[in-house]
Amino acid sequence: MSRRLFEWRETIPSDFREDIGLLDEISEDTARTIGDAVARFAPDFGGKDEEMWGLARELSLDVTKLARLFRLTWFLTSRGEERSIPNEGLVGELLSMQLVKEPGAALRALLQAAREKAGEKILKDRERINLLSMGAPQLLGFAAAVDKRGVFEEGLDPRKEVNEQPVEAICPKRWEPIVLLEIVAELNEVKTNFTCQISPDRLNELIRYLQGVSRRLEEGEREPGKGGG
Repeated sequence: MSRRLFEWRETIPSDFREDIGLLDEISEDTARTIGDAVARFAPDFGGKDEEMWGLARELSLDVTKLARLFRLTWFLTSRGEERSIPNEGLVGELLSMQLVKEPGAALRALLQAAREKAGEKILKDRERINLLSMGAPQLLGFAAAVDKRGVFEEGLDPRKEVNEQPVEAICPKRWEPIVLLEIVAELNEVKTNFTCQISPDRLNELIRYLQGVSRRLEEGEREPGKGGG
């Protein structure tokens, strides 16, 4: 099991970068209070709007920023517990990546309070996730690159040397854009990464499909108890 917050080449979500920047705006005491409270709201942070508004007023924080700090805290705490990363390991990694400013006092206060309060809840939530994901690889990261592929009028003749091949088999008639998508997944602590080639049309199909899945997921979250179609 990895003892790093982010794997090598794992994509760091843009919202994580934005959320962790909020730590520069709060004091150690505020961070400690958020860490103490995270177990009451996590993991979905829904259904307790009035209580969250009250805490936001108490801390003189915008409620949207408070929700983002809760999301950040739960992610850091959960991954720290799952990968057995000590608090100083988390802090050191984030400092080395320059995602947190020295000396990281607010981050340390946040993690210490959160892991003391939320440890048991995280373990139960992890057991639930493991049951849901049993038998299916977990997506760890992904990356994409745009490239070009040559289209030839003729294929190579395996019976001929390169200098004997017709020009049409060596020089592409045109170039077409393609997308190379790399996926990193893990199952039973065994990582697999593979790259697939996607045409622009298939990429658009994939985007539309995932947008549809996202909408169904949102509808399911708004209407608990209803199955997806």
